[in-house]
Amino acid sequence: MAVVTVAWLPLYAILGTLFVALYLKRRSQPAHLVFGLLCYALGTYAAGRAVVLSADEVSVAAIGQRIEWLGVLPAAAMLVHFVHLTTEHPGDGARKLAYAIAAVGWCACLAGLFFDPSRPVDTSRALVTLVTLDRGPEAATTVVGWVFIGAAALGLLYATSIAWIGSRGGQRHVRPLAIALTALCVAAVHDVLLNAGVLGSLFLFEHSAFVLLMTICLSLLREFVRIGGELEARTAELDRSVKELRAAQEELVSKEQLAAVGELAAVIAHEVRNPLAVIANAVAGLRRSPLSDADRATLLDILEEEGGRLNRLVGDLLSYARPIAVQHRRVPLRPCLGRAVELARETNPHSSKVEVKMALTGPEVVVGDEDLLRRAFTNLVENAFQAMHETGELVVSSSSLDVEGRVPGVALSFRDTGEGMDTLVRSKAGNPFFTTRPTGTGLGLAIVSRIVRAHGGNLSIESRHGEGTSITLHLPCEPLTDSSPPPAGRQVG
Repeated sequence: MAVVTVAWLPLYAILGTLFVALYLKRRSQPAHLVFGLLCYALGTYAAGRAVVLSADEVSVAAIGQRIEWLGVLPAAAMLVHFVHLTTEHPGDGARKLAYAIAAVGWCACLAGLFFDPSRPVDTSRALVTLVTLDRGPEAATTVVGWVFIGAAALGLLYATSIAWIGSRGGQRHVRPLAIALTALCVAAVHDVLLNAGVLGSLFLFEHSAFVLLMTICLSLLREFVRIGGELEARTAELDRSVKELRAAQEELVSKEQLAAVGELAAVIAHEVRNPLAVIANAVAGLRRSPLSDADRATLLDILEEEGGRLNRLVGDLLSYARPIAVQHRRVPLRPCLGRAVELARETNPHSSKVEVKMALTGPEVVVGDEDLLRRAFTNLVENAFQAMHETGELVVSSSSLDVEGRVPGVALSFRDTGEGMDTLVRSKAGNPFFTTRPTGTGLGLAIVSRIVRAHGGNLSIESRHGEGTSITLHLPCEPLTDSSPPPAGRQVG
């Protein structure tokens, strides 16, 4: 019998290691950890039983008996815990009590209070002898030992009752566990009678415990299969949802594209019709005769002005629609801003009385595409000139950005003293085709926003009606990597 008992040990060890490893890999299943530790505890009991069966002296048998109960006590507590997890029973107090009793029992067992090596068990006076077998010497159980044996038996009976209650309450998957626990209870009572010398037979607990572990393994395996089936079904459902969402998204994008095309067509029709009407009138005027040189010059100026207006409209549309490819280089800010102001003045002849001040206290160099940045700066300066009409002040300032784990950047602000914007206008200012001016296309700020985002930065607007407008660009001062977030943070300096 000792050989058979020893044969269980590697199986206990393999099962315990497997389920502990499963728990460590995915900690969402505490039942795996409890079951793995239960395998180790029952393996400890089997090792002690093998020592007892092979012992020739009572003192050696007492050591084996002590090892047995160092495994049985935590095993009883873990069975209570495992059944609670399996049946989702809310009794947390019973689980804590079972572990507390196991801990006290461990201390008592290690202290040698469970068995008395000086008093061997008398197996010759058994009331009932089922199997005649030379059991070898065993130490008698003390009163303390019987108390904790009773406590372990109560824990086992409690776990069995909870399993049966769960199986009758609609949890059919718990029924095999309840049956195996019942068989373990019977084997435990049988072995207690053997220890008391009342019964003559073979020890059954370690064999029933292994049957219990196999039952639990099958139960967990079935749970794996069930979860796998549910996961497969949910994956298929998710795939269907993703396909439906993609189809809905494509339909929405198509509708948005059609809406954008319609809006663009309306804007182009409106913006093109007015210059064409003016050009048609000018051409009709040129055909009239006689016509003075002054009138002819005036009409030709009108043709040139309206032709330029059409050209700017087409240019804005191309700039907005064209993909932005940034050529990253080190760009000095001051010369780039100076050139942007010059270009804006050339296209806005009435801006000669607008004073432009530079207050650049931040980094002098940014990383980006000089042509794109100059175009963005020019648009912002032109907007400021148009907002201030013929007089006012534009302050272009810069400051460093607080890094806070991000790529270092510069905050570049354009603050004018124009008419400003109310809350509704400010919320729509960055939308394509939105404009409050009769001659605007509403693409200037949208183009600036696209250019800034392409550089890994962002744009913010502060404005109140009658108090001017401040537009701030956050731009990087170092090349961005794939993992680098855009420069953002509070301004410093």
